[in-house]
Amino acid sequence: MMAYKYGFAPKIISIKKESAVYHVSMEHIGKECTLADLYGEDAEDIPSYVWARIRYMVQTLLEEEGIEYVDVTPYNFLEKNGRVYMIDFGDALYSTPNADINWYLQDFVYDEENMWNPDFK
Repeated sequence: MMAYKYGFAPKIISIKKESAVYHVSMEHIGKECTLADLYGEDAEDIPSYVWARIRYMVQTLLEEEGIEYVDVTPYNFLEKNGRVYMIDFGDALYSTPNADINWYLQDFVYDEENMWNPDFK
């Protein structure tokens, strides 16, 4: 898993494949560590350093690995001891070279709009 390679995701414990679906077990970070638990669901309540870290992670996966991680919600990012992690890669897609990227990623990564992806509410 590329996110773990970059230190963006918790440690991978196991990976199991059932048909065309992969089930990934990750290290347990702790209870009530999602950004929704810590700050609520309102994007305006998320600290700027957390937004910067989320943007960096999403942009790195996009530009370095061609992975479009679009499920950017307060439930798919964890924070523990000042470190931010991403989880739930079920909707992540590999982009093809020279293809247009998802509209949300364009706004979030390159226009730096601090907003959750409304397609995943």
